[in-house]
Amino acid sequence: MAFDDIPGNAPLKAILRSALRRKSALPSLLFCGAAGAGQRETALELAKAFNCLHLDDDACGECPSCRSIAAGNHPDIIEVINLPRKQKKTAADGGRENGAAAGDEDAAEDAVAEPAGSGSKPRNIVIDQMRRAIELALMKPMIGRKRVFLVDDASEMEAAAANASLKILEEPPAFSQFILVAGNPDVLLPTIRSRCQTLVFGPVGTKEIIAVLRARGLDETRAVSVAAVVRGDYQRALNTDWDEFFEERGRAWDMFRAILTGSDGGDFIRRHAGGRKAASREDIETLLGFFRGFGRDLLVLGETAGGGPLFNPDLEERLGELASVVPPERALRLIRAVDAAQVSLEKYANVRLLASVLFARMTG
Repeated sequence: MAFDDIPGNAPLKAILRSALRRKSALPSLLFCGAAGAGQRETALELAKAFNCLHLDDDACGECPSCRSIAAGNHPDIIEVINLPRKQKKTAADGGRENGAAAGDEDAAEDAVAEPAGSGSKPRNIVIDQMRRAIELALMKPMIGRKRVFLVDDASEMEAAAANASLKILEEPPAFSQFILVAGNPDVLLPTIRSRCQTLVFGPVGTKEIIAVLRARGLDETRAVSVAAVVRGDYQRALNTDWDEFFEERGRAWDMFRAILTGSDGGDFIRRHAGGRKAASREDIETLLGFFRGFGRDLLVLGETAGGGPLFNPDLEERLGELASVVPPERALRLIRAVDAAQVSLEKYANVRLLASVLFARMTG
């Protein structure tokens, strides 16, 4: 993979490639912005480019260094991970969950920093992880030209860990590079942000996501539908189980039609606004994406719409039937209600209450 293989955000990648060509020393970097816009992938490609044996402004993907980084076993590419809760107590001793002895350097490195690509369930980045990363950053690379530290989900850093990293972020050695990834930079300490050059990633374009999905074997019609729901989240598009996605869309369509025609909203109430177990945030976010796409298609098919391609072209006949009884004005109100629900969801609104309010607005 090279920079151009990551869709979207071409201007940001051009900035990085220009700096690589000039062999300019980069400050600590903060990659933030839209969810799933390729921040982590870009960070790994930058790590490859720093150490590529063949190219000076990109990663060839073929040399031993690039292959090692892609496999997640390059000793100079370190990912500072979010520790599972059980490891927090042992992190100060450099221990693992299985109780490695204090002072065991290999165990300490595994607990606080791992080769990029290993991953862990997000919890917190604690101070001992950053202390270990700082120790490694002050050592020259083992085999590469530059040691790269990827702090993924940097917003999970505890305050003590963030404060411990200030000096190394401001004045890293020439042979070490820190890259922080955080969706929302506002949750980071101002002192962290001020020590990094911030690159804000925008959502990946719909056409680019469709092209990626088509290259992976999804037909045009279905690729359009997936791209409409993920709304620029490239990673979500790649990780979607397509069969499950379209099964869920079918259930969402049944709920959507039942609510708008007044025939039955019980399934929506049971699954999202009532019952003993509330729907997850991921479930309601996906449902909002479906509802917004359906509403937008109703506008396209409505009498006053300006026309345009459908987000759900395979449902055109059923959408047309619904558009004949749902005026464009109501479809527009529906889209606005869904957008308002999405904003509330991003502000950590109660999912059950949000679903109840959305149902009331759709039936009103």
